[in-house]
Amino acid sequence: MKKIKESISVVDLLVTAVILLLLFLSPYLLLQDKKGTGQKELIVYRDSKVISTTGLNDKDELISIDGLNLEIKGGRVRVLHSDCPKGLCRHFGWISGPGQTIVCVPKRILVEIEGKKEEQAYQVLSY
Repeated sequence: MKKIKESISVVDLLVTAVILLLLFLSPYLLLQDKKGTGQKELIVYRDSKVISTTGLNDKDELISIDGLNLEIKGGRVRVLHSDCPKGLCRHFGWISGPGQTIVCVPKRILVEIEGKKEEQAYQVLSY
């Protein structure tokens, strides 16, 4: 035991302390990096071409594109009205997270939210 105490130097203790500090701080630093600024952008595509872009955090507004009315309110988006035959795009409801989409197949329109993804509580949900 005496030999072990004599062989440990101050440098060894400092290196060990730094490694332990980095070990305990790394999860915090990695999670902070993933949170992002929260800036989200709404991008509307028709036939894979961008036809409209707007910021979601800026204001509440109503966008009309070829009989498809998009309502932007409180950083969320939904299809308020669509004159397509079945109107399935209205059933997507509100979307607000980066990566979420609304698709109207008859009009060939894709509505997508882009931005930094925030950490989500659930990775997979199943019923």
